[in-house]
Amino acid sequence: MIYDIIIVGAGPVGSYAAYILARKGFKVLVLERKRSGESVPVCTGIIGKEVFDQFDVPADAILSTIDTVAFYSPSGRAVRIPFDDPPAFVVDRGMFDRDIRLLAQESGAEFRFGAAGKHVNLCPQYAEIVLDESSERLQARVIILATGPDQSLLKNLDLGQSPSWVIGAQVEAQMTDVDKTEIYLGKKIAPDGFAWVVGINNNRVRLGLVTSRNATGFLHHFLLDPRVLSRVQSIGPMASKPILVGQPQRTYSNRLLVIGEAAGQVKSTTHGGIYYGFIGAVCAAGIVQEAFAEAEFDREMLKGYEARWKAFLENEIRMGLVARKFLSCLPDKYIDNFFKLLDEEKILAKHMKGFKFDWHTEFIVSLVKQSLWKCIA
Repeated sequence: MIYDIIIVGAGPVGSYAAYILARKGFKVLVLERKRSGESVPVCTGIIGKEVFDQFDVPADAILSTIDTVAFYSPSGRAVRIPFDDPPAFVVDRGMFDRDIRLLAQESGAEFRFGAAGKHVNLCPQYAEIVLDESSERLQARVIILATGPDQSLLKNLDLGQSPSWVIGAQVEAQMTDVDKTEIYLGKKIAPDGFAWVVGINNNRVRLGLVTSRNATGFLHHFLLDPRVLSRVQSIGPMASKPILVGQPQRTYSNRLLVIGEAAGQVKSTTHGGIYYGFIGAVCAAGIVQEAFAEAEFDREMLKGYEARWKAFLENEIRMGLVARKFLSCLPDKYIDNFFKLLDEEKILAKHMKGFKFDWHTEFIVSLVKQSLWKCIA
């Protein structure tokens, strides 16, 4: 049997693509290497309001809203920003991922767990994935890779790979006296990254950081920071994961598309991937429908997918990378001076008006032009 579409990866982005395509009547198979399909994602669980406004996803997994963010400079100066209209929510990511899979299954998508792909063959009449343990061969008209940070299936395809990584590390803890969300900056806390404390409910928090090296070591050190240690009551086990930074050379080939984190559809400021990945899933589903209508599945037909998602996201991703590289080069004293300026002149509150959680270019440009250069001068 040849499926219409095989999607590799049953995370929220792969499952959402399956939901869209199955709802359109395509025969969709989703392969997931984890045997149960269940996992505890290493992330803050913060998802922008726009995900729920723009996409057909249930809100049952929402635990709390982000109505205040406290930013801490390297020296400990705090700038707190309240939001009249909360831009994001904290969710139970396990439940959120299950809800998206359930949407796809109820629409007719088939899921197979414990099915790890070994390699992909792109043939003239079909695309084929060979499974790792059984060497079973599965065929489809189109294969969509939604494999997250796992790039093993890209190695034998002429697509290139994402150029670099950062590492996220996190624990769950019981903690008192927590602002809804706290963000910490500084070379000693998370070089070229940041740390967070995100309140969930009932004094439960997610406490973690992202940086390009030794994330678990820096997180152990952050847990001993007096600002954190004095409030922590208990700490759960630590988990970490890689996060891709950048894009492969191409996100399409003959009978094949790449979506989500594997395609570089990740915010380069915070490394969140849900909203951008959903945009990629929608763009992929649209071009697949057109390919079936034309009965054309070659590279020339499918390259329109990359043009579409980059029209939405490329400028945002590029601007975020520039901003992160710039900030990572600044000595901590400049960041401290910047926080002092923000606090004394109430600049950040002005810039945050109309702030969009998943679109940062306008905010970054405004902040740099009007404030950051003044601080450096």
